Amino acid sequence: MKFNFKVLILVIFITSSNLWGQINSLNNFQNDREGKSAFIGKREEKKIHLWLNKWNIALAEEIFETSLKEFNPGNICAFDLTSLINAKAKGFGFDAKILFYVLRKQNYIDDVVLNTFLKNLKSQNLKLQFANSINDYNDYIELNDSAKNTFTEFQKSSKTRCIDESYRLLKAEIDKNKSASRNLPSIIIQAYNEKIINYASAQKLLRANQVKLNENYITLREYLSKKNELRNLFPINNQEKNDFINKLSRREALSPRSKLFQKYSIIQMTILASVIERLAEHLESTKIEILVYDKQGQGVINKIELEEMERFRFALKYLQKEMTLLGTNYLIGFKPSYQDIIAAAYEIGKIKSEHVETIAKLEVLWNPKKTQYEKFASLIRLTGTVGTLLIPPPYGFLVALGLVAIEMTSKKSEKLKSPDHSLF
Repeated sequence: MKFNFKVLILVIFITSSNLWGQINSLNNFQNDREGKSAFIGKREEKKIHLWLNKWNIALAEEIFETSLKEFNPGNICAFDLTSLINAKAKGFGFDAKILFYVLRKQNYIDDVVLNTFLKNLKSQNLKLQFANSINDYNDYIELNDSAKNTFTEFQKSSKTRCIDESYRLLKAEIDKNKSASRNLPSIIIQAYNEKIINYASAQKLLRANQVKLNENYITLREYLSKKNELRNLFPINNQEKNDFINKLSRREALSPRSKLFQKYSIIQMTILASVIERLAEHLESTKIEILVYDKQGQGVINKIELEEMERFRFALKYLQKEMTLLGTNYLIGFKPSYQDIIAAAYEIGKIKSEHVETIAKLEVLWNPKKTQYEKFASLIRLTGTVGTLLIPPPYGFLVALGLVAIEMTSKKSEKLKSPDHSLF
């Protein structure tokens, strides 16, 4: 699999550069890729309308911007920023949750940022089970040395590290002990009783644990850093919007775009996007040849030029190979999905919004429970006519993705063979 190493070197350079100073800009929060918010339904729309009738968007922008200025460049803590905005909203007599919806509706923020704000706001407004009983809690949970050290480190870093980052690190450490993980609230209270952490830290940890702040979540600092690096490396001239890319999945309650930023680094996103870029290049190529060399490897003894449909099937086979290699050679430990690849390609600007929408309709083809022939029937319906499947490029990589999805999710007994006279 061949990558553009100049691009990767540039990514590494930008990643190592100090870009924190640009993160506090409102432009960095601005939604430049997502379509309609997955968090705003009819009920939220009505609340937004009522809020705008009483107040105005300038107030929302002022509260957001003045709150941002309270933070040092590159050190924005979502919990503290949410708390500050919440306090200002209460000062005007309205709910900060509505303010966040208004900001999202006006594209001052995107769904990734909105989800971060909403989770932190929920954490702060939560009525804790232990809120009034920490000092009266008598059950004793023995803390081993590892747990004590973990809480000690948490308390030391509480003034310099945001609670969402600290909680995620603490939770990962505690999760190594399954018994301790199940009893985390009790362990937090015991750490407080033993004066390892203070009351404020215990409250924050209990709140973070109750809203599961580590699940389906990326810290504001991490997200803005990745987004800033991507926009510097791959500037977006035409700010397209797309609904599918931020549509929440029922199983994970996570959008393809959120998953992309949570799961992958900048370099990994670039690798994923390059798969789609290379597929498009193969499909658009008007000439693909196979060269056969002599046994010394010096001279060409045969040159085979692929026919149109052979070029198309070669592009499909090569895509299948790259999909397999991604999880075994280049992104070890990851199993990139089609959605991951499409999200990366769209985020970087390799494919247009209209292509993403078409690919979204092909999602039915990825269902392993359907037979290959049921998938072909669906593909034919989605693409219009049977003829679409029989003609060579340039009908784009959308159908190609669908065909590869069918091939990769079908049983071995269902695999369709190429014609006997065809090389591919």
